[in-house]
Amino acid sequence: MNGTVGDPLGNADINVANGTVEGERFDSLVVHAAMTPGAIQVPTLVWTAGPSRIEGNAVYNHPPGDLQNGTWRAHVASNQVQLAQFQSLVKERPDCAAWSR
Repeated sequence: MNGTVGDPLGNADINVANGTVEGERFDSLVVHAAMTPGAIQVPTLVWTAGPSRIEGNAVYNHPPGDLQNGTWRAHVASNQVQLAQFQSLVKERPDCAAWSR
């Protein structure tokens, strides 16, 4: 990575296996990001936890040198994610257990 704080340049690849977030286990997270003048692109995002899978991509277009102002475009898709399997989510939002039925 290089560039400036307001306009970073470079690529990032993140691969995590058998991780946890706030005590919740997941099997894998794969993210690829590319930062170019005026844009941050995430063409690949794949998260899996057991049979649950979420895939997505996004792009953030911003004026050169200004990360504060810009527009997002994102796409997210999943199989049938069982929200009840995430105990920290259910603890904060008990009604979400009913969403996954």
